This record gives sequence, C-alpha cells and structure tokens, in this order.
Amino acid sequence: MKNHKTKGSSFSKTSIESYLKGKSDKETTRAIEEEMNNSLFFSDAMDGFSEAPEFLDRVDKLSFDSIRTQKKPSKTYSLYRIAAAAAVLLLPLVAILWWPSQNTDDNLFAHNFSSFPTDKYETTRSEETSAKVLTKEMTAYKAYAEKDYTTAIQAFKNYIALIPEDAEATFYLGLAQLETGQAENAINNLETARINSDRFYEDATWYLALAHIKLNQRDDARLVLQDLIKNEQGHYFAKAKKLLEDLQ
Repeated sequence: MKNHKTKGSSFSKTSIESYLKGKSDKETTRAIEEEMNNSLFFSDAMDGFSEAPEFLDRVDKLSFDSIRTQKKPSKTYSLYRIAAAAAVLLLPLVAILWWPSQNTDDNLFAHNFSSFPTDKYETTRSEETSAKVLTKEMTAYKAYAEKDYTTAIQAFKNYIALIPEDAEATFYLGLAQLETGQAENAINNLETARINSDRFYEDATWYLALAHIKLNQRDDARLVLQDLIKNEQGHYFAKAKKLLEDLQ
C-alpha cells in the first residue's frame, strides 16, 4: 500500500478507489482524510469522484498541494463536487464550466420537451377508409402521428376552419407548431386549448409553459407552471415543481 501515497500529497487511482469503497489501509485512509480536512476543494473533489466514479478512469496520480487554499462557493451543489473532480483532473475548461450553464432557456426546453403522442388516427379510422377519402380531421392526425408536422399544421388549420370549437385539434395544432419551432403561434393555440378543454388542460398547460421558455419568457412560464403545482396528484406536478426551481 506504500504506492498509494507519495510525496507532495499525491494519491493514485487505486488509493482513491480503495478509500471510496472503504477498503483502504489505515495509513492511506488517514492521509486522505487529513488532506480532505486541509483542502475544501479536495474534499469536494472526493465527493465528486463518489458521485461520478467514471472520472477515476482518467486518474493516474493526483497532487493537491496547489489547491489547498481554494474555497468552496457560498452554496454547495452536487454538480460543484463533480466539477471539482473534473478540475483536478485537468479536464478541458468546458467540462469544468459546464454545470452552471445548464439552466439556460434552450437547455431547459430541450431537457423537458418530449413529443406528445396521438393514437386518434389509428383508433378512429374505419378499416375500409382509404387514404384518398380521409376526412380533413383524420388527415391532420395521420400526419401528426407520422411526425410530418408541417403537413399536420396545414391540415389542422383546414379542419379548424370548419370546426373552430374542436379544442383537441387546436391542442395538436399547437403541439405541431412547437415541434417545428413556431413557439409564438403555438402559445396562442395551446392557450385556447387549455381554456376550452378539461381533458387536455394539464397537457396544454405544460406545453404552454415550455413554449414560453422557448421564447425566453420566464415570467410567463412561471405563472403557467403555478397552475400545475396546485394539484399534487396531477400528472405534471413533479415536473412542474422541478422546472419552477430550475427557473429561479
């Protein structure tokens, strides 16, 4: 075990792995814990290795003398610990600075957005109905189901022009617009859908919040998300609560 600790407060991958697994000898354990007490940065780096052990694959030998005086920020975050581990491994600067930028509007949108499914076309078309005689409504849902959102948008518009009170079609029109980057248009239709449809109220509210985030309208997004966290049993309660925290 003598190779685990070298002059200058250096520790090998083996010594770190053994310590984290509770299998290091007394001398190594004492040396590592002494270094953790002397260096807050090293302490957080060890927490980072514990939470992201894949970083250990990059370790040969680490020396922490140069970072003894480094201090933690006023608030301690789990990702800070991982960043500390990345820092002592001399990873590219982008790896160290990655975590503070995760709450940008684009990242929040991408992390929380997923396509909303529909099976309406499959469950409502009759077996004898051919593509040539599909109604305007079914043409729209078919295109949406096949992820042909550009076609779906125009088809839904054609159908809604005939049946403007169909809140479900308006909801899917808004979704198709959001899928194609037309967030501003999507907001109008998702707002209409959530006002006029009890069935799709929660879904429309969630995607409306995401549309506001897509347009960097955080205050509007927060107001919409507040509606979703009023119902602790709601499908989007946990997601909405987490997203509200990320928007702070």
